[in-house]
Amino acid sequence: MLAASDGADVVAAAGGDGTIVEVVSGIAGTTSALGVLPLGTGNDFARALGVGTNVELAVSRLVSASAVPTDVGRMNGKPFINSVACGFDAEVGRRMNAGYGRRLGSLAFIAAALDTMRSYRPTEMCITVDDETIQVKAMLCAVANAPSYGGGMKIAPSASIDDGLLDVIIVGEFGPWEFLKTLPRVYTGSHVSHPKVRVMRGRTIRIESDPEVYVLRDGELDGTTPSRFEVVPGGLRVVRSTRG
Repeated sequence: MLAASDGADVVAAAGGDGTIVEVVSGIAGTTSALGVLPLGTGNDFARALGVGTNVELAVSRLVSASAVPTDVGRMNGKPFINSVACGFDAEVGRRMNAGYGRRLGSLAFIAAALDTMRSYRPTEMCITVDDETIQVKAMLCAVANAPSYGGGMKIAPSASIDDGLLDVIIVGEFGPWEFLKTLPRVYTGSHVSHPKVRVMRGRTIRIESDPEVYVLRDGELDGTTPSRFEVVPGGLRVVRSTRG
């Protein structure tokens, strides 16, 4: 990125999480810090910074706050700031990108989820978190650096962008109606207490599946499993309040 290579102190990303992760890729290996202006659809990284969709607050922090070391995730060597979803959520994302979002606006996720639910079936997954490996039939597995995705869905409510760990959320084998009934709990984060949901934490993760499933990296499709993940503690300097 030209601004970073020219030695800019801060490079601000004006947009959503997809824009931010592109900027992160561009400033990697430079001395520039990341600034965030929440002008996208989901703005989940901005939520993790404590500004949400408040552009005025975000601007004031760009002016007055300091650059703070912040964790960044990597999937097969590529950065992510919020989360990567494998399985059901990635299939929903694929359908949204194929046209639901343009046609249905804010109802796109619900419409795509209901459509996906009619045909999607749990997948055999082999998930390794640091030195622990589990075999599970799962609807989805999410690897999270930050608590939310999809515009406030708290997939990993205990995740933190400065704890040096990635949260792994494994949603086990659900029937369609049970899954539909449980899905709204993601908006409050209470789904993690469901007996078919497991939370793990670690620094390195590998996900394999049979068959392969789509992978959604910060809202954009990025291939299929198998995938390897790692956290880079403090690997990104972000202009933010330490309270955010």
